[in-house]
Amino acid sequence: MSKNKSLQHKSSQQRTSSQKHGTQQQKPASQPVPAPRQKSMVIIAVAVVAVVALLALVAVVATSSTEESTSGDNGSAAGVNIRETAPVVVSGAALLPMPDNGTDLSIGAVAPRVEGLSFTGGGVSILPGSVPMVVLFVAHWCPHCQKEVPLVGAWAKGGTRNGVAVRAVSTSTSKDNPNYPPSAWLARENFTIPTLLDDEAGTVANAYGLTNFPFFVALDGSGKVVARTSGEITEVEFDQLVEKAKSGSPA
Repeated sequence: MSKNKSLQHKSSQQRTSSQKHGTQQQKPASQPVPAPRQKSMVIIAVAVVAVVALLALVAVVATSSTEESTSGDNGSAAGVNIRETAPVVVSGAALLPMPDNGTDLSIGAVAPRVEGLSFTGGGVSILPGSVPMVVLFVAHWCPHCQKEVPLVGAWAKGGTRNGVAVRAVSTSTSKDNPNYPPSAWLARENFTIPTLLDDEAGTVANAYGLTNFPFFVALDGSGKVVARTSGEITEVEFDQLVEKAKSGSPA
């Protein structure tokens, strides 16, 4: 709408200018100088055009400011489209669902490779075999996740802990469940760990054998699973996952 107003205003100015030139061209050479009243009318007309132009400019600025404020309400940069789920590309064999007790048969298996997007559309990947890594799966409606996110976010600011990469996956997203949207929730918690968005089907969660929230998977430098656990954990327990990923030992 701002562009249309500018074009309309420009067109109005062009028509006004053409009318003035046309009037001047029609004057005979011997025509007397216009009376003061005529000059005043011309001045008033020009002033009206200037006021209209100023009001149009103010409207454009106000509209722009409103649009930026609206798009930035969720803490993102103005003009950035926020998404809550996104397509993912998963390659490699899926891990078995983690058992509630007993032996985890996925220990020692190579974890799937995942490529996806962040809330703002940037690329986020989980690349087993690149570096030792701990992956955290969270759901916005899970009360245990809501307790764990600020803690893990503080333990692994920026996505690292003691030389081990830390990544998060936002999954099981539904606008019908509490604490939606996850983008706003994690922004409120100042969660700086790179976060990959799962798709609506929970493809990444299924590929990693998720059974409960929050869900942790530790991968060594070769991409093999060295530990999986779920539920709220302490900082000491988190550091144990980090150490297992770093040493490559599930013990």
